[in-house]
Amino acid sequence: MTRRCFGLDLGTSAVRLVQLRQARSGLRVARFGVEPLAPGCIEDGQVVDHEATVAAVRRVLARVRPLGRDVALAVAGNGVIIKRFAVPQLRPEALVAQIAWEADQIVAPQQRGEVLVDHTILRENPATGEIEVLLVAAKHDIVRQRLRVAQDCGLRPVVVDAAAFALHNCVEAAHGLVGGETAAVLAVGAATSTITIVADGVPAYGRDFGAGGRDYDAAIQQATGASASEAEALKRRAAVEPEVAARLADVLAPVSRAIAGEVQRSLAFFLDSTVAEPLTRIYLAGGAAATPTLAPALGERLGAAVQRVEPFARLAVDAGVDAGVLAAEGAAAALAFGLALRREDDSP
Repeated sequence: MTRRCFGLDLGTSAVRLVQLRQARSGLRVARFGVEPLAPGCIEDGQVVDHEATVAAVRRVLARVRPLGRDVALAVAGNGVIIKRFAVPQLRPEALVAQIAWEADQIVAPQQRGEVLVDHTILRENPATGEIEVLLVAAKHDIVRQRLRVAQDCGLRPVVVDAAAFALHNCVEAAHGLVGGETAAVLAVGAATSTITIVADGVPAYGRDFGAGGRDYDAAIQQATGASASEAEALKRRAAVEPEVAARLADVLAPVSRAIAGEVQRSLAFFLDSTVAEPLTRIYLAGGAAATPTLAPALGERLGAAVQRVEPFARLAVDAGVDAGVLAAEGAAAALAFGLALRREDDSP
């Protein structure tokens, strides 16, 4: 049986590691760890400070001691493009040519050598006689940077996934997705947010945009005169202390409305290009998911139910895992959890 990888999320503000194991009763959390990253180590998906990132990964590896070296990584940022399209059922060689043509539509000819392109067949649609294909293009540099970090830590990268797909897998495993409905998975990180639109249980559209927890921090700093670390601490307190949330509501709300606007634009673009049911649910993940004004802003702007992602809520935890840290991280570890579900030879 192919072994499951452990998931390693190289985020803007932290490195997160999740390892799962299959027990008779179902999946269990075998290893979990989080290590802060200094500002500027990773920006817009690019590893800017290789040595500092490697040092952070080594620290979490030494503390957590995952089983094996096989690791699944994710790529995100403006250097990643996702496109879903349908083609007639063709002979294999004609299908390859059609997919290559579609790739040329999203990658400029002069950049073709700088981009890795992969695809997966989603399903055959018997009603239309077409094959639905999901195409992913990622800049070589973004992939190589992450591979180099893992390899310099003595790891064996066996899966490189798009963050949007890993988040979809997380929600599918943790909450289930209803066939026939259109849902969105929104991961709000420190500097970048990832939106994945899922139609009829299948990821259909993905996009990253530059907004996240740091925007909340900046708003708090501007309104209160707090330092960067003080602003982040206030933001975290607002997530769990109602009186702090009430005091900062007017400060946090404009950022939440801006993020909701980006999600609305992504949804409008998707619905303009395909036939799908209206959005009914938003699954909220990422380090800033607990910001108190975010879920209400999304629900009001998009008219959909908003549910926070809790990847570990239904899983048993091994003795060596700190259940308190696991519960506190929750939605912030959604990407690492989605990666930890992968195996070397499976598809997104």
